[in-house]
Amino acid sequence: MATKKKSPAAQKKPPLNKRINETYFDSAGRKERAAQIWELRRKGEKLKAKELLNPTLKTPAVKAFAKKFPETPGGISDMTKTIASFYTPEKNRDALQKVYDKTTAHDVVTTKKIGAEFHPKLGAEWGCKAACDTLVAALKSKGGDIRDVTYVRETNRGFGHSYVKFKMGDHEYLADPFPGSEAHLMPLRPNTKRELGGDPMVYSYEEGKDSKELGLTYKKLRGQRKQALK
Repeated sequence: MATKKKSPAAQKKPPLNKRINETYFDSAGRKERAAQIWELRRKGEKLKAKELLNPTLKTPAVKAFAKKFPETPGGISDMTKTIASFYTPEKNRDALQKVYDKTTAHDVVTTKKIGAEFHPKLGAEWGCKAACDTLVAALKSKGGDIRDVTYVRETNRGFGHSYVKFKMGDHEYLADPFPGSEAHLMPLRPNTKRELGGDPMVYSYEEGKDSKELGLTYKKLRGQRKQALK
């Protein structure tokens, strides 16, 4: 039985994992960190090895990215908008799951890409986790007058959304590195959790140092999304 020949376009298409690694991950940086992790574990320094797996690790690339933006509301707003501009359409669900679960802040500032689904009515989905991890890492790299940086996840809606909360000077801010956001940076008034996009409603949140601490995974959030649509 004759085998069906692949079209020239299909023959040239790279394997999925290869495309993912070349598009969304800094392979060289990952190999370097893997070697560092192996060496630390060999020495019995498990806690230090674990720190290198943090999605908000402040690598030299993250610090160089953060340094471009002034430590002012305008500068941090520009940083947030820049991260939002990295959203990249990804139609393959297998690729999206791997990218969602494994992307780090270092990957984002190096590749300038955040894999996400784009819908005509809903806009982008699945990108806010990596975007907020990146913003958390960049803000913590700034130091100075920026403090109390936390990853915030909205919990009372099935779809959910992530933000970053921090203090700068005498004010507290909520940042939303999302391409469709009407307000990428918003000062928070006392006892107000969310006022982005002209919506004054107060939603319930959970907070942590990053998405990993909050246990955010593609599988978990896909299940919540399906439940919300029932």
